[in-house]
Amino acid sequence: MLTEIAAPPIGQSLIDELADHLKLSTGFGSDAEDELEGSLRAAIAHLEARLGLALIQRSFIWRGGVGADGTATAPISPVTVIASVDRVLSDGSTEAVDVTSWSLDQRPLRTRFCADKYYRDQLDIAFTAGFGADWTDTPGDLRRAALMLAAHFFENRHATASGIEILPLGVKELIAPWRRVRIGFG
Repeated sequence: MLTEIAAPPIGQSLIDELADHLKLSTGFGSDAEDELEGSLRAAIAHLEARLGLALIQRSFIWRGGVGADGTATAPISPVTVIASVDRVLSDGSTEAVDVTSWSLDQRPLRTRFCADKYYRDQLDIAFTAGFGADWTDTPGDLRRAALMLAAHFFENRHATASGIEILPLGVKELIAPWRRVRIGFG
């Protein structure tokens, strides 16, 4: 189970970038700013869930287990640092594990946690993931896709429908190179 410690930071410059993308006039009220921020948060969350990538760097905790080879695929990438690892004991208590015995296998788009030994217990791994601390560290095509999706959410915030694709034209194409591709049964 993945737990996000803090929501992605949405600064004023990002809200202004979305307002420019929508060609909104300056001096719009705080209600419109709240709507813009909400649309950005929804778009970023949607893309992150769809791609398994953290667009903006922040902290997470993942509870899971490692395989017999002592590795586990991170639920969200790219992971930049492992902050701590705790074994979850059968009584629910936790026991710290030496974090220096862990490393990261930075495969393209998918990070793996690597331990120097096998752990039978569940683990709580605290880590930082994301392309960078600033929005400009996110690759350009993903930034563009997030803005396009946020604009779509903002412009259609009162629409209701079910069973239709929510991604606007162009977003699928922009995120296609970043999608997980499964080959075979893996």
